[in-house]
Parts: sequence; C-alpha cells; structure tokens
Amino acid sequence: MNLARDEELCKQVEDKLTERGIKVLTGREAKSFGGNGEVEHVKMENGQKIDGDAVILSIGVKPNVQLTLDAGLKADSQVGIWVDDFMRTSD
Repeated sequence: MNLARDEELCKQVEDKLTERGIKVLTGREAKSFGGNGEVEHVKMENGQKIDGDAVILSIGVKPNVQLTLDAGLKADSQVGIWVDDFMRTSD
C-alpha cells in the first residue's frame, strides 16, 4: 500500500502519533541531523533546530517496474510489483 495515496489512513496515523505526544511535521525539509552516536536534534531548512529522540523519514520513490512488466508480471509504475498477502507475485 502506498500510504501517501490514502489520505484517510495518513490522517489516522498522524492522529495516533499525536495522541502519544509525537510531533508530526509534514512538508518540511531536514538539512542535517546531530547527536553523539544517535539523533539528538534535526536542523530544518529554515534554520530551526528541533530536539528529539528519534526521527521517522517518509520519502517518495517511484519504482522501476519495466523488467517486471516485460516478464509479464502484474505491476504498477506508481506502486510497484503486485504481491498477495504471502508476498507472491502474479506468476
């Protein structure tokens, strides 16, 4: 599942994280991470420094499924190779 395509699910996840005291920032760019052996803060593109214990990054990727399609397997260029609940392809 592509989380970004399901706005309702994204909102539910954000709400659950917020309920647990986790600060959710979207549409922002992190410039650097700092700390001694682990993340202690993030410096944002606007110069803001945010202290924290952990960082979760969500970045978009577009899968290259041409080989899969050429092989006759079920795939989508936006989501990737189709698999079932047991991670089996359409072959």
